[in-house]
Amino acid sequence: MILNVTTSNIYEALHGNLEVGRVIQIQYFALTTTIDTLLKWGTNPLLSKWRTVYINSNGAGLTNPLQIDRWSYDREMRLAVVKAIGAQILWLEIVEYEVQAWEGNPPKKFLKILENGEAVFIEAG
Repeated sequence: MILNVTTSNIYEALHGNLEVGRVIQIQYFALTTTIDTLLKWGTNPLLSKWRTVYINSNGAGLTNPLQIDRWSYDREMRLAVVKAIGAQILWLEIVEYEVQAWEGNPPKKFLKILENGEAVFIEAG
């Protein structure tokens, strides 16, 4: 299941859209069953690029969610979920930020969102 607006409009809040000034941070991910689930960031495996790592509610349950901490500013930067057969409920903790043009003095540091969804502070200049 690809969580983006081409699947359903309800998933539009799960990825950013810089054209409208929306940046999303996916902080935590939890599952409700022991059905094995593979997470991807876009098309790349999220937990390991060398080995396929499946998770379920034992490793990412409601009381012990998995920290994702990925940022998105367009629909290509999205969380994709591939699961085994059976019903699975996904819980996501997401923070939505509104980005606006800054008219003041240039900042000394700013947040740079990398292509893989990770964010780092960069010194200006």
